[in-house]
Amino acid sequence: MSQRTNLKAIDPASFTVSVLKLKQLIQMMVIFLMTGGVATAQEFTEDPRPVQDPVPTGAAYLYDMQLTPSGKTRKEMLSDVRMLVMVVGESVVSVGFESGRIQIMDDDGMTLKLDASGRLTGKQRVKEGSKSAVEYFLALDVKRQGGELTGTFSYLHTKNVTSKGARSGYLKEDVTGAVMGTAIDEKTLAEANAVHPEADWDSYLGTQQNFSAVDTGVELVDDLNDARLVWVGPYVGGMQIGDVRHGIRLTPAHVGGAATPLIHHGRVYQFHTRATGDQIMPGYREVYESNKNGAKDRVASYAKLSDRTVEQVLQRFAPFADEYMTCLDAATGKPLWRVKWPKAGLNYVAHKSAFSNQTGCVGDDTVFAFGTMGVVRALDAKTGRQLWSTPIPGYHEHMRTERQQIMGGVHKPRSREYAHGLNYIGGVVIVPTGVSECGLAGLDGKTGKLLWKGGVLGKTTTPVRWSHQDKEYVIAADSRGKVVCLDPITGQELWTSNDAGSSEHQYVVEGDTLLTTGGCFELSLTGAKRLWRIDESTSFNSRSVGLLYRGNAWIRGDKESGGLVIRRVADGKELHRDPTRGPTAEAMTFAAEGRIFYNHESQHLRGHMFELLKTDPASIPPLGKGWRPPHVVDLTYVIPVMYPVVDGRIYMRVADAVHCYDLRKN
Repeated sequence: MSQRTNLKAIDPASFTVSVLKLKQLIQMMVIFLMTGGVATAQEFTEDPRPVQDPVPTGAAYLYDMQLTPSGKTRKEMLSDVRMLVMVVGESVVSVGFESGRIQIMDDDGMTLKLDASGRLTGKQRVKEGSKSAVEYFLALDVKRQGGELTGTFSYLHTKNVTSKGARSGYLKEDVTGAVMGTAIDEKTLAEANAVHPEADWDSYLGTQQNFSAVDTGVELVDDLNDARLVWVGPYVGGMQIGDVRHGIRLTPAHVGGAATPLIHHGRVYQFHTRATGDQIMPGYREVYESNKNGAKDRVASYAKLSDRTVEQVLQRFAPFADEYMTCLDAATGKPLWRVKWPKAGLNYVAHKSAFSNQTGCVGDDTVFAFGTMGVVRALDAKTGRQLWSTPIPGYHEHMRTERQQIMGGVHKPRSREYAHGLNYIGGVVIVPTGVSECGLAGLDGKTGKLLWKGGVLGKTTTPVRWSHQDKEYVIAADSRGKVVCLDPITGQELWTSNDAGSSEHQYVVEGDTLLTTGGCFELSLTGAKRLWRIDESTSFNSRSVGLLYRGNAWIRGDKESGGLVIRRVADGKELHRDPTRGPTAEAMTFAAEGRIFYNHESQHLRGHMFELLKTDPASIPPLGKGWRPPHVVDLTYVIPVMYPVVDGRIYMRVADAVHCYDLRKN
């Protein structure tokens, strides 16, 4: 259990309000001058009041439908596909597909309506394929009688028949078909998919701090292709963006906030952002107006093809962003609350995603959101009520400078080192003080008060929670081989080791064992004792050094240095070596219920495939075939968004929403 502090809560508002207003005024004046008078006082708020976005209430139903087109269809068109629609009361709250080709484009394109009899009618904007700009409106007319669904669907398919340059050639065809399915009531869905209330994933690293949750003893499928899609949450959008080196990359309504879903006491918490405002960032305005790489033509063509205005297409390059935290029921996907911070964030446009880890953390029934401007906000996990907000010293100042540069037209390829998640350790929120190699700070979990600054942190790592003798400690490392153990309440350095190897790659713990690129260490209150060393020739092509799980170390080097190597923690004995499983790009490996989820790479769509491996014995081939999840995936390039596996369910942030799959064998 987390150790809480007994620090007295104080209210600094009376002392800081005038200073805060002065800072806001100065910042807005700087932005105004640097942008030639474009920005206004209404376009940025240093720390806005949170807004509780209303969510529908009432009885919930999941419309689980199979769409079958009539007659023959082109290969590129919609074929037999499963469609899930969550309705609450008389409102449609989410739409999703079990298809690797179809995704929801934005929630603005949803006109589906539900009447009192349960009849579902209207249209939903969808996109077919992962790269093309092909979009269409899918129309439904579905009746509910008891638990049975019947009806029809249709859409006007628009195919882009040119592959390069301005997209001016289109082929349009009407497609119609039948709908059949089942309406599953909330109670039935909740009972069938109930999640153990103590099975959590409370940070980027998972509750066990080794990319795993606490095992609950459920038996998982032997082939991931047997995974069953249970629900699709409300639209939150993907994370790939694009930058000026590509001209103007055309994407759905711009969203970001590449945060891993957090699971706590049967609820899912997802942070995300969305571009807002009417203006365009100066650098993008120049690209558009100069028609660089055909930007103007491409925007006009995309607007026409997707039934949008040019202004709507360009809005994804607005400099400001609304920030959100959405809470879902982990068993049903039903939205429970959503908090919005209007124009609180920076719409940070860069290749793939520069904000490659905005993962917060959960502890003591409080969820901590990690804002893009370096502001940590604490919310009551049950209600979403904001308890406090605190700018991270160092990080927040850096982001204000970044914002001023962007508003002044300074565009450059942005660093991919925005990759530190938060962690909750001993009642304290442990936060980075910078965007790259930096230090740490501790915020009191109850009040948000800054308790201390110090320590070290590698440029793409998250601080680790080490639980030892009923207390919790901070383990952090930098890229030069230094590892420190800190008291989370005081920040006092308890010991230091300078021989841990480069920790640009995420390190992990299991019990009193630490795995870094330098090897395996036994932790105590007096230091880190090396158990064995990883070969210095090992080159890590994954941002994580690997896993510690059930007494074995799974080390992910590249093919030249042995690929996947499995060693026994106790004595370093090599149990298995497979050179063919070296990652080709940034990859993810996580564990659950005696299984290893192994992905060769997660940087490109073509490489996003999972293998399921047994942990004992370690030398057997994969279980089943490789699994390409049946949805349009999304990526964050440097630091993969993790996919929590909790009590036999896997929660995946993808191109349009959070998807929940059931991996239980029975």
